[in-house]
Amino acid sequence: MKKKGLSVTVTTVILTGIMITILGIALFLSNTVVEYHTQATEYQNSKNLMTYLADAIEQVALGSGGARYVRFSLRTARLDFTRDILEGDLEVRINNNVALRENPDALVLRGGNLLTAPPLNVLYPEGVTNPAQELEKYIVEIGEPVTLVYEEFWEGPATILVCRRVRVNYLGVYNVLKNGNLRQYNVFEVVFINLTIGRTGGAGTIPVVVRSKNITLINYYLDENSFTLSVYVAGQLKDQKTLSGEQTAAGTIVVVRISHIEIGTLG
Repeated sequence: MKKKGLSVTVTTVILTGIMITILGIALFLSNTVVEYHTQATEYQNSKNLMTYLADAIEQVALGSGGARYVRFSLRTARLDFTRDILEGDLEVRINNNVALRENPDALVLRGGNLLTAPPLNVLYPEGVTNPAQELEKYIVEIGEPVTLVYEEFWEGPATILVCRRVRVNYLGVYNVLKNGNLRQYNVFEVVFINLTIGRTGGAGTIPVVVRSKNITLINYYLDENSFTLSVYVAGQLKDQKTLSGEQTAAGTIVVVRISHIEIGTLG
């Protein structure tokens, strides 16, 4: 009878231990699933805010000026204000003339530790069907944004906002007084947003602010009715286009417009 009682006690202890272990595993898995969905939802909402921020940068830099902000509420994700995002300086050349040389800063949204590696995806501009091809573009035309937001795996899921593209617009033929004579010139505008990091800090709810600092204008007068626009990164050619205007004009004026934008936080 004592052996039987001992056996029942041991069995009860073993079963209780198994039940506690199963309950612990179930609670762990349940908490993990809940945490995963929390992280995924927060990251997705924050990605949407990154596209709103990109649109705000476009409007401040190329439109109304002033300042705008987008408020991020973060618990598991984080924002990294990253300086010099490219592997080397970005150069924009008009024929053989270096019009600007910068290494742009960027804003990087990093997802929580439970999220898996995302596929390469371009979020801004919207509706991109070939992300790899879109990321190879450094020169865009009218109607296309200069700001770029894309998602990739970079030490975890990351969404990157960067201004590393130039936009070229043909403005038409204008009468220009040169050496006392009125001549017709083709006029092109080349636009670049120089995004730099300002004051940063804070946690949880973070208002990210973009401010227009100033605008630099550089004019190039060319005798030809065409010119070559090139973009180099770290000395390597990334994109190049030859643009032509009216062949009856006396030459070409290229106006390089650099909008200096500061990105940071309130506080």
